[in-house]
Amino acid sequence: MLAIIGDGHNNAGSLAIHKKFGFTVAGQLRSVGYKMGDWRDTLIMQRALGDGDWTLPE
Repeated sequence: MLAIIGDGHNNAGSLAIHKKFGFTVAGQLRSVGYKMGDWRDTLIMQRALGDGDWTLPE
């Protein structure tokens, strides 16, 4: 399962809730958005479905 987090590491609320539910940071896209005079990063987070990568989700 994927989560795309706008404004990267500055979005503490979204990061916290996703980490609480088992998501981990899989990657970062740097300076892909421009908002209010600043370049913004985007984080990609992931979470395994089921027991892991090789099992079917329940």
